[in-house]
Amino acid sequence: MQLDLTPEQRAVQARAPGRMASPLRVVQKSVWNADTPQPEVDELWESATVSELTASESHPRGQPYAIDIPGFALREQSGVGDLAFWYAIGESYAQIAMHFCTTSAPRVLDIGCGGAKMGRFFAMNPRVRYVGLDIFAPAIAWAAEAFRGRPSFEFRHLDVHSEFYNPGGHQRPENVTLPITSGTVDLALCGSLFTHLLEPAFRRYLAEIARVMRGPMLPGARRRGRALVSIHDEPSHGRFSGNEGRIDISRDLFREIVAESGLRIVQHVGNVYGQELFVLERRYRR
Repeated sequence: MQLDLTPEQRAVQARAPGRMASPLRVVQKSVWNADTPQPEVDELWESATVSELTASESHPRGQPYAIDIPGFALREQSGVGDLAFWYAIGESYAQIAMHFCTTSAPRVLDIGCGGAKMGRFFAMNPRVRYVGLDIFAPAIAWAAEAFRGRPSFEFRHLDVHSEFYNPGGHQRPENVTLPITSGTVDLALCGSLFTHLLEPAFRRYLAEIARVMRGPMLPGARRRGRALVSIHDEPSHGRFSGNEGRIDISRDLFREIVAESGLRIVQHVGNVYGQELFVLERRYRR
């Protein structure tokens, strides 16, 4: 299928004609809209310059009081280059998150925030306080600039090693410590995060989410932290398979790790853009 590329996409493609496939193109990618047929198109973001990865879409740029839209290269890096899908996923997650949130003034932690495709929708609530974390430095650079002047929004780079997205990272993912105070998060967003974590990191991130989430003070207390976690649940062998391009975990192992982390499953929301979405919260402890 021939894709009608934008001038930005053609500029990136022109610099790397016929280049050899990198590991990102060899592995099976964890695509958000996995059930929707997509055009065969190269991973243009890998050849993009830093300025292209931190660029905004030109046509809506600089609108008064509005947040810019990340350019194609940064959107594609997150797995969704198509602008309509990018918007739809972000809006869907924000709506689902607020449905399950237990306060109208939440402290939101977005782990793997990318270009803030979910975060931008929380800007419509002036009572939200939001922190976005990502290991891909250009995403943090873009988001920090796009949200400049919004003091309740903060973006921090996690210098965590990833073969694909941050090969020079100094911290091992299985040892990660989120730069967030314990027990302060009302809403943790983990959209397409655990679909890229090997098992030791998978366990560690869930434990860290349990640490930072607000726990119920009493059984049945209304205000409590919750996390939205998406997974792929069709391992090719055993109960856990894949690499950083795509991770699959069986549901029974997922439930075990959730319980070991001090969390419980509130609800299995269902399939959201090709990934199984669960709502988690901390278990009450006497």
